[in-house]
Amino acid sequence: MGSKERSKHDVFVNFRGPDVREGFLKNLHKALVRSGIKTFVDSEDLHQGEKLTPALKKAIERSLVTIVVFSQDYASSEWCLKELVKIFERTKRKEQLVVTVFYKVKPSQVMQRTGLYEEAMAKHERRHGKDSDMVEEWRHALSITSNFPGSHLEDNADEAKFIKGLVEEVKAKLQHLEAKRKPESISGQHTLHSLLTTGRDHFWTPFTHHESWQWPSILSGEPFPPPQTSLFPSPSVMAAPNIVTAMINL
Repeated sequence: MGSKERSKHDVFVNFRGPDVREGFLKNLHKALVRSGIKTFVDSEDLHQGEKLTPALKKAIERSLVTIVVFSQDYASSEWCLKELVKIFERTKRKEQLVVTVFYKVKPSQVMQRTGLYEEAMAKHERRHGKDSDMVEEWRHALSITSNFPGSHLEDNADEAKFIKGLVEEVKAKLQHLEAKRKPESISGQHTLHSLLTTGRDHFWTPFTHHESWQWPSILSGEPFPPPQTSLFPSPSVMAAPNIVTAMINL
């Protein structure tokens, strides 16, 4: 994007409204705003017709970080899945970071699409056809993005403490992005060279999760710690693929 069209929002939040809007999301949004983080949270008014509205597309495209909140009934929402496909497209072009939150749902249920996630995808297949390309795109985006860096908020967790840790992590990512972006420019473009690199070159390659493992920030540049070494304030941080160089036009 041109220099006059810099990121309008720092963060875009992808979520299913009935699951989290009035509690967790409202508190998260307030905490992000208090920290000076420009955050886009959509409203039901933007859900029109069968396709993503231009406003939603632009909000996703102009955000540097997306927080994807996986909740119990997330996969039942076609809007969540449509947004997720757009978000996934951005990550494939290495133009956006994704942070996942497993909100009172087991990460394995999302990653392996079992339980309510399996039921939701089966319902989409019945509606759109078993061989629907759209449903396959949803399934693929769900499979890959659920493996991105994230935290698990369990039923008995301290939600306020969890939100505080999540906001601190997002803020650190944005500060790192800004610091890395300023000095580097090539042919009118700013390259986020190596700001997403942690020493390896995997981007969205499937990998094995170990729920007892906790990884450092994907922007920290620190080596991977041994199992059960906690570097996050959040209750449980899932293993993350390593993200490489990103290009963002300013």
